[in-house]
Amino acid sequence: MGFGQAIQLYLQNYVTFDGRAPRVQMWWVFLFSIVVLIIASIIDNVLGMNFQMPGPEGTPIVLPYGWVYLIAALAMLLPSLSLSFRRLHDRNKSAWWLLIAVIPLIGGIILFVWMYCLRGTVGDNRFGPDPLGGKTA
Repeated sequence: MGFGQAIQLYLQNYVTFDGRAPRVQMWWVFLFSIVVLIIASIIDNVLGMNFQMPGPEGTPIVLPYGWVYLIAALAMLLPSLSLSFRRLHDRNKSAWWLLIAVIPLIGGIILFVWMYCLRGTVGDNRFGPDPLGGKTA
């Protein structure tokens, strides 16, 4: 699965919470998200739309993001959540395992390893057929 195909599936399945998603798709979407948010931050900086907050002695602190960044992040929230569900399904885990991220530090690390680093179940599992068809990724 290449970059274009991964992003196409990400956008097509933005509210599909069942089925499976391979590890390679999660990595391509991760890269896509970083690039989109960097571009949104640059647009905010160029247009001067950055958020500000009061700093010491009344001087404003300009944050590196603004409205464009916020809109981009919110637009990617639901598709990323559905991809996370499908990625956990690929590992033959229930999506309820996303709640492990609530545990400070260690929960996020465990979830990162499960979702991003470990290969999914080879062959069919209870959530559907292997998205890679038994090939390695």
